[in-house]
Amino acid sequence: MTEKPRECAQELQNEIAGRKRAEETLRESEERFRRVFEEGPIGMQLVGLDYRYSKVNSRFCQQVGYTEEELKALTPFDITHPEDTEKDKELASRLLQGSIPYFSMEKRYIRKDGRIIWINLTASMVRSQDGKPLSFLGMIEDITERKRAEEALRKSGERLKKSEEIAGLGSWELDVVENILTWSDEVYRIFGLQPREFGATYQAFLDAVHPDDRAAVDNAYSVSVKEGKNTYEIEHRVVRKSTGEVRYVHEKCEHFRDESGRIVRSVGMVHDITGHKHAEQERERLLSELQRSNKELEQFAYIASHDLQEPLRMVASYVQLLERKYRGRLDEHADKYIHYAVDGAARMQKLIEGLLAYSRISRRGAEFKPVDLNTVFSAAISNLSVTIRESHAGVSKDDLPTVSGDETQLVQLFQNLIGNGIKYGKKGQTAQVQVSAKREGQYYTVSIRDNGIGIESKYYDTIFQIFQRLHSDDEYTGTGIGLALCKRIVERHCGRIWVESVPGEGSVFLFTIPAAD
Repeated sequence: MTEKPRECAQELQNEIAGRKRAEETLRESEERFRRVFEEGPIGMQLVGLDYRYSKVNSRFCQQVGYTEEELKALTPFDITHPEDTEKDKELASRLLQGSIPYFSMEKRYIRKDGRIIWINLTASMVRSQDGKPLSFLGMIEDITERKRAEEALRKSGERLKKSEEIAGLGSWELDVVENILTWSDEVYRIFGLQPREFGATYQAFLDAVHPDDRAAVDNAYSVSVKEGKNTYEIEHRVVRKSTGEVRYVHEKCEHFRDESGRIVRSVGMVHDITGHKHAEQERERLLSELQRSNKELEQFAYIASHDLQEPLRMVASYVQLLERKYRGRLDEHADKYIHYAVDGAARMQKLIEGLLAYSRISRRGAEFKPVDLNTVFSAAISNLSVTIRESHAGVSKDDLPTVSGDETQLVQLFQNLIGNGIKYGKKGQTAQVQVSAKREGQYYTVSIRDNGIGIESKYYDTIFQIFQRLHSDDEYTGTGIGLALCKRIVERHCGRIWVESVPGEGSVFLFTIPAAD
């Protein structure tokens, strides 16, 4: 009898000890939860079944800018962005009903200061031992910076797409290991397809290439792989499947290799150059047409001027004979008319000679070879010796270089420009002409400076046009061909000619010409 009460007492002591251990474990668990809740690095909240805050930690207060007391007077929906509220309420309702164990969503909070932040909310239900809901437990992570980065990336992607569309420049990437080909939207558009209309494959790409270019395009890629090249590029045509329109593209590819040297990835671009190609073809057509027209014009000028010389020479001879035989034997008016006829015939001869010289620049130009411009200068001065002597002009030069050109035409060029410097000198002042040159890269710039009457800037281009003269024959004689001929000679030598001038102070004619080396 005494043994049984002792056993009961021991069982009671064990039960009490067990309860104490359970209570201690529960207390320790609650303490751990309290610490996690209050000291955690993310926002934490407990929300009652009436959807009002019952407890929040300091991190959450920092996130939304409210104190705990202020939040206890609010619900989560009060600080949720209006566009996110409906979804938030729907998920909370399902959680309360037990149809979902938890939910996670990205949404926006409106802070106390009015700023909007993005958060990731993970919510679950705190329930009693018998499953009765007690409160909502929410964990809030601030993802504002991530969202900003995503938005910046999205906008950057949109700008890239727009830039590709404007430039007609698409991109592609081939994962060689996984055999996955990716096209940008612009590649689809270049090929006349809707973006993502079908999966990008190498065969689909080849099918879009013009049949006459397909083998070359396929070969360009395969050869670059076989020969170990890191890049390749090719121009080819594509045919838009929807319309049959042919487009020209420039394609460039770069291969990327692993440590063993095996290609693992290929990245390329496809540039729609149709507009450029059409412009290039039109330019070539116009250039060919212009060359044909110029050739015909040169031929016409040569034939016309050559065929005119003989009858004009006959007219001039008889008019001069008439002048010599009958001068003073007729009345004063007749002498004047005969003089006009002789003068007109002489001027016509000069024009025809000028036209012949102009047409011969391209037709009868000699092959280019090294030419010493000092020699050219001396020849031009020799040809102008009478003019220089009669005008008492001073013509000098610096040491001049050796260039690549046609010596005869360069003498003609120097003679015309130096002669103009003398002819258009100021009255009452001795003409001075100075010739010099300086090296600029692969070219020399030659300058011929005078102290003459100068030229107004509005005539800088006009003076190089054929038959364009700024003065009458009474002021300065000429045909209006000399400077046009100079321009043609310089252009045949792949150079350019221009003038710099101050009216009343003189002019500098400059032209460029290739160096001999």
